[in-house]
Amino acid sequence: EKPQTPPPLGIAFDTGMARASDALALAMLYGLNGKNEARLLSVTVSGSNMQAAAFCEVVGQFYAGTVSGAFGGAARTLPVGLSTDGKLTAALPLFTAPLARHDAEGRAVYAHNIKQMNDTADPVAVIRNALTTQPDGNAVVLASGPLNTLAHLLSLHAAHETLTTKCKTLVIAAGDLAADSEPEMYLRTDLPAARKVFADWPTPIVVCGAEIGRALP
Repeated sequence: EKPQTPPPLGIAFDTGMARASDALALAMLYGLNGKNEARLLSVTVSGSNMQAAAFCEVVGQFYAGTVSGAFGGAARTLPVGLSTDGKLTAALPLFTAPLARHDAEGRAVYAHNIKQMNDTADPVAVIRNALTTQPDGNAVVLASGPLNTLAHLLSLHAAHETLTTKCKTLVIAAGDLAADSEPEMYLRTDLPAARKVFADWPTPIVVCGAEIGRALP
């Protein structure tokens, strides 16, 4: 009897969506998901910006491909969780430019269904529910943004048990660990949340600081 192939690693992605690396990371995760090399469990935006959430939905639709109109364009994409207390609220060209593109007939090139807050989901519930679908120890939470959503997750009833059982690692793509560096944007945006996550998160934490990105070239 052949041994069962282990399921692909599940990844819950919580992003500030305020810099190009966030968009590239989201695209890479959807690409890995499409090749079944990983499973993108959830996408949540830790800044309170509906256009950032809409951009995340557009990226999901791009990688999901076209679907029948009978089922709706968003039927194969993940619901986008959006924080209501995030502090990164600026409308950035990173996501406003593609959302503003129209074709020769005046139709949006990248259509989306997020027009108001009710079109997004509670990010804490999105992450919690996504993790509960995973086999034990088969999920990673990847944070590339302020840690306010994860701090709220830690305050949720029974979150500690869910994280301990389902999540094997928290990866934080933020901070700057180089000597004499300035406080990094995402962590300084919500220092109390960062302190809570580093103090109370129940699994191992891996921090990938900005100096890693600077060294890549």
